Amino acid sequence: TLGSAEGTTGVHERETIVFSQIDWGFTAPFVLTVRAITPANKHYQVFELYKSGMTLAQKIEAARQVKSIFGVRIFFCDPEDPSSIQSFNEAKLTRSSKPWTDIPAMP
Repeated sequence: TLGSAEGTTGVHERETIVFSQIDWGFTAPFVLTVRAITPANKHYQVFELYKSGMTLAQKIEAARQVKSIFGVRIFFCDPEDPSSIQSFNEAKLTRSSKPWTDIPAMP
């Protein structure tokens, strides 16, 4: 497992937007980050996985775990590997091809 959400007090608030960014690591290690934007528009990176040699199944399992632990709403995936994006869709992991910077600002 990836661990617990200990130490993230204040980040997982009621209206906080929690999302993940994914770099498939086609020519480099797989990277999955979890970021949070609070209602006060404070940005936090609360988790990072950086690992070489992961199978697609392991990447999907890691995404499922961070979704469960941190309440990730959406995964922003780089477009480098369309077949991995399709597998995320099939695994019912909501993903977006838009950059995370397109998230609307908090009021």
